[in-house]
Amino acid sequence: MRWTTPSMAGFTYSLGNSLYIPLTSRCQSLTLPQTRGPGFRLPPSVVAALCRVRDAEAGTVRWDPWCRWLDMQDAPQRLPDPLERVSSLPDDNDRRPTAAELLEEITQSNIEQYTQIVLAGEGEPTLRMSVLQQITKTLAQTHAPKIRVVTNGLSTSCDAQQLVDSGVTSLSVALLSGDPSQYEEWMQPMESGGHERVVSFVRSAIQVGLDVEITAVERDTLHRDRLQTLVTDLGVQRPVRWRPYFP
Repeated sequence: MRWTTPSMAGFTYSLGNSLYIPLTSRCQSLTLPQTRGPGFRLPPSVVAALCRVRDAEAGTVRWDPWCRWLDMQDAPQRLPDPLERVSSLPDDNDRRPTAAELLEEITQSNIEQYTQIVLAGEGEPTLRMSVLQQITKTLAQTHAPKIRVVTNGLSTSCDAQQLVDSGVTSLSVALLSGDPSQYEEWMQPMESGGHERVVSFVRSAIQVGLDVEITAVERDTLHRDRLQTLVTDLGVQRPVRWRPYFP
């Protein structure tokens, strides 16, 4: 039985009633799949889609044979180790996958069947703010589903008001710990002060009216109450969404 429905071109994928749009494989910290632990597995169609994004960005076909094999599998698979981290990406609309390519896939996917569109993938979507805004503005003008962005909250180029103005309705923000040093250990951001930066981003997102959800990974040494208290103090209405760790 298939877990997901792969798109025609292979960049986007669906999980439940949501259509996921990955913009990049690159990240300025550990990727969110990495934070789930070395034993974390994903549906094969998702792994294939994310590896096709890697190939598109690099202009290669390195992953193509394996992706074709994955498209015929049912068992969950491990996402291969990511490329090196980056602090930023060029603001280049010609970089693949392009907004036009992704919007074409979305159009082909029978969007009416989905309750939300999610900008998320292996890498950090806000590293490609220009493309993110092109996609979300187009969707907000022409389609009904809600638009959510899954982010680590670390990008200095991402402004919460920009997200609102481009049609984003909600955020899922990864804040792995209420303790800054523990956060740095588990997230490994390229620049120091990552915890403070995420907290500031969440606060600004709440102020501009975004529906914010905080996600964290269950670890033995995590002080859950401390994190939940911080999240509540920031004004987040939803309880922390806990995700299992896979050693």
